[in-house]
Amino acid sequence: MTILHITDLHLDHFEGDQEFLRKGFYQEYIDRLFLSIQKKEPDLKINYLVITGDFINKGKVENYPDVEKIIDYLAEKFSIEKRNMCFAIGNHDYKWKELTSADELTLKMPYSDFRKKYIPAVISEGSNYFLSKLEEDIFFLSIDSTWNSNDGTPGIFNIGDQDNIIEVLKNNTNEKTTLLIGCHFLIAPFDDSFLAMEEQNWHENHHWSKGASLRDRIRRLPASNIIWFHGDVHASDQKIIENETFILTSKFGGTADTSQQRRQAVILHITEHSVSRLTCSYVFPTHGQHLTLGDWECSEINELRTITPVQEVTNTPSNTLNAFNHEVEKEILRLIKEKGLYKFGRFHVSEEYISLGWVDINKLLSDKLLLTRISDKCFELVRQNLSGSDEEILFIGLEMIGGILASQLSVRFNCKNSIIPLRSKSGHYSQLESNHSPAFDDLANIKDIFIIIDLISSGNSITEFVENLNTVNPNLSIHVISIISNDRENKMTVIPKAKSYNTFCAKLKIPLIKHSEMPDENFVEPNLKFQ
Repeated sequence: MTILHITDLHLDHFEGDQEFLRKGFYQEYIDRLFLSIQKKEPDLKINYLVITGDFINKGKVENYPDVEKIIDYLAEKFSIEKRNMCFAIGNHDYKWKELTSADELTLKMPYSDFRKKYIPAVISEGSNYFLSKLEEDIFFLSIDSTWNSNDGTPGIFNIGDQDNIIEVLKNNTNEKTTLLIGCHFLIAPFDDSFLAMEEQNWHENHHWSKGASLRDRIRRLPASNIIWFHGDVHASDQKIIENETFILTSKFGGTADTSQQRRQAVILHITEHSVSRLTCSYVFPTHGQHLTLGDWECSEINELRTITPVQEVTNTPSNTLNAFNHEVEKEILRLIKEKGLYKFGRFHVSEEYISLGWVDINKLLSDKLLLTRISDKCFELVRQNLSGSDEEILFIGLEMIGGILASQLSVRFNCKNSIIPLRSKSGHYSQLESNHSPAFDDLANIKDIFIIIDLISSGNSITEFVENLNTVNPNLSIHVISIISNDRENKMTVIPKAKSYNTFCAKLKIPLIKHSEMPDENFVEPNLKFQ
């Protein structure tokens, strides 16, 4: 399955001479896009066209007939059938400034009439959504993220609206489903967008934060692959979170007013096991954006993610420790590589061992999206392993990152947490901070202890810590969760006295060597002492 995604046509003056999609240029513009794609991928066949809003500019509904000419030509050029078109409304597609004096559905009627010329038959339709079936196990959900907006910014769905959408999806989708979702405003935060840094009130104007609960409910459905298509911000990006892929594409039309906002078209190629992306950008030989001088350039097809069905693991070798979630593991490894967070040197990790490599965990988890994903997965792990009530949990966070996660989890479970510097011999902590006893004071009333630690290298320190807890109260159910577990020969796959041991990354090698096998520190000074 191959999808062409464009967005934000912003057709304002079809008969003019300033727009990319003007009467005298749109065919040439589309022809050049087609040729560029053919040159890069001559055998590529586009199956579906997804457009995520702002077909017209500033509510000029009289321009819809001209938009039809552009879309019809695009469909003809790429041989896309009308039944394979997928649209979502944007905030420019109706006269939202007249909402004070007119009904919202009435104001959106011109868009609705336009859309139904291309997508007349749907499985289900409400005031702010519709669901269409493209083929077996492939569905398109169009969401009106402008609904209940008073000022052209992201709107709000009430609980009843959400219930209706979820009910429709439950009745039509299953674990084999690929669900395509068109939604003009971003439903996932793209905090690293350059526009987010420059525009005042960017999040309020572009991030549909009030749609978060709907997104959470959709991602819990048993669909194998959920792909969100967004527009609005006139920038390009993508994110992958578990079985969700978020595609943000820059605008396709409008005037050549800012050099930063490139015109783009994105092609997604989806197979049973992967999602790949090809990005086409309209570029200019000079900084002056004369519309007739540019041309389309397409990237290579790059794989965004692999899709691996969840299978029950049987006959797992006893010396194997797998990551709790492979998508998170891939993201950890990618960020370590891209940010250069792996360092070689001489690092003291215990009384017995020196590490020849280390990862800057604090910088790694400064990525807020990764930290949130790990926190969410920790929540799932706790729920899976919990033996008592929430009130009988104690979260112990080891070091700073472990402490952050322990604090977040204690808030979600409304229970106690304690933060302990396990590597207290480094000299970075006071005697009061290094004192473990307060965390041990009330263990008689605790059933489950969840220990969160950033990185396990040799495992000696965490094993000793667990044994100390077990000595205080042998009836405890102790669970250990690490961000990274060293991928070494004979690596620790279980922790004695611990009921469970999980990690988010088991594929990073951190070479260890005994102190006795290293040259004296007069010859090779330590980079950092953890113990």
